[in-house]
Amino acid sequence: MKRMSMAFRLIPLLGIPVLLFAQRQAAEGVRRGLTLCAEVLVPALFPVSVLSQCLLLTVDRQGLERIANPLMGRLFGLPGRCAPPVFLGLLGGFPLGAILTGRMLQNGSLSKSEAEQTALLCNNAGPGFLIGAVGAGALGRAEYGLLLILIQFLAVILTGGLLQNDALRELPLCGSEQPKRDFLSALPLAITESSGAMLRMTGSVAFFCSLTACLQAILPLRRLPALWQAGFFGCLELSGGIALLTNAEPGISFLLCAFLCGWGGLCVHLQAAEAFCRVGIPIRPYLMAKLLQALIALALGFGISPLLWRQALAESLAAVGIGSLPLFLLILKKSRWHSTKSVL
Repeated sequence: MKRMSMAFRLIPLLGIPVLLFAQRQAAEGVRRGLTLCAEVLVPALFPVSVLSQCLLLTVDRQGLERIANPLMGRLFGLPGRCAPPVFLGLLGGFPLGAILTGRMLQNGSLSKSEAEQTALLCNNAGPGFLIGAVGAGALGRAEYGLLLILIQFLAVILTGGLLQNDALRELPLCGSEQPKRDFLSALPLAITESSGAMLRMTGSVAFFCSLTACLQAILPLRRLPALWQAGFFGCLELSGGIALLTNAEPGISFLLCAFLCGWGGLCVHLQAAEAFCRVGIPIRPYLMAKLLQALIALALGFGISPLLWRQALAESLAAVGIGSLPLFLLILKKSRWHSTKSVL
């Protein structure tokens, strides 16, 4: 652990010479990231984010808890009060669910154990991003975005089922609830919160696009096939990696998008870490849960997408993707699956 901490400390020291060596590429990466946010990400995410947060601010929390309690208990082993971050993460996109989870722990709406378990499920790509940026954009058809929404929904359910903690279902409320707001007071607050989230997202995307541009300049990555580049850079920054799939073969691109959207990218995880670490939620179980979700999404992609049934390459990719899932579960078998702390 000390060696890993030392390695992370060396990253800024090594990054400065790299930026000096590739100043032009770094500046171009920032411009590309800002353009991507202005033309694709913010238009797809901001309106949905505002309306989703406004809905959660105006809804009767106690009524929502009563309705969601049976569903959340059966699917995730969580009480109904954990539903708002999960729903916001699925409707509003990165990183709104993570921010709401941290805020609800801070104001006493969730206990520490509930927040840690909710953190495993609450940070996901929104429908606007999946349909607009991924489906209609990178894959060329909005219908693929609808399939990815279904895959993500199922992957979240399966991940939550594997990692659920039955002991959390019936815990009493641990603190104060935020009061219900009327629409006129909720809308400005929703706009403010969504604007802050979009600003953080824009800064993160711009930085990681600059980082990937520098890596392309100093490493021989341009010689790799487009799918390999998209996978590598998508694991760092989701939207930039997916943008590289515009001219790739649609069937395999769909599979890669399913995996990358389930994973989210290091850029997204740093935004979540900001919200989690501020209130003491551990980041390592969250990262392992996202990796598990990505592998499940990849496996579901093979079953849902009819494009892959005629692909010879899909058989080998299926063996790698599905075969890696038991290996991943075997690694975690030494830990107890019944609590968040025991995952790692």
